[in-house]
Amino acid sequence: MCGRSDQVNNEIIPISRHLKEAKKNRRIESFAVFVAPIIHEDTVQAAEWQKIKNDVDIIPYDIKAFLDALDNCELSSELLSYRK
Repeated sequence: MCGRSDQVNNEIIPISRHLKEAKKNRRIESFAVFVAPIIHEDTVQAAEWQKIKNDVDIIPYDIKAFLDALDNCELSSELLSYRK
């Protein structure tokens, strides 16, 4: 899942749909973390657009950044704001 179309079409769009359903049906404060070996810039923009369009939080991390975030966050909710 390193290519733009793989990440955007096969991951971000379905994740957004699932998050909308989750927020509507049970968990208003749901969010998703998308982890891949490399995050394509279009994936970051697609996740930002989903926040604007559908009010869902999808946080894309490459593996190294995700492991760093896990080391520095005590709660999973901190992944929403953790960026280096």
